[in-house]
Amino acid sequence: MSQPFKLREQLIRRIRRLSESALPRIEELVVELEHAQSELPKVFAHDVAARKAESQSPCLLEGGVEPPHSRVWPHAPIHKLSEHGTYMVTTGTLHKQHLFRGDERLDLLEGKLLELTEQYGWQLEAWAVFSNHYHFVAHA
Repeated sequence: MSQPFKLREQLIRRIRRLSESALPRIEELVVELEHAQSELPKVFAHDVAARKAESQSPCLLEGGVEPPHSRVWPHAPIHKLSEHGTYMVTTGTLHKQHLFRGDERLDLLEGKLLELTEQYGWQLEAWAVFSNHYHFVAHA
């Protein structure tokens, strides 16, 4: 039996044990999850599909041990994407290459960040650009 099937069955059993008074809240959660899933940007949805495909063939360390980043981390916060919210975004260049060395290139990167966040309706709160990565905090 596949992992997703087992999880689905466990969830169904747990829902069946809940009192009827909890059912409206469960319906709200399901609607919220369906809405959030339909609102994912195409690029993000592609990224999720790619990561899911990668996770089907786990990378094991010597001795068949899973690397720490592939394990479930129960203390991590839930990552919910929705249309509105405040996000902290960090991204970097491929292989951490220092492609934005020098004032002129850093100005270009910062200018593009400011331009695109405005174009897509994000309100920036804070940002920092470096030669191989950047961070920003913004409201969507």
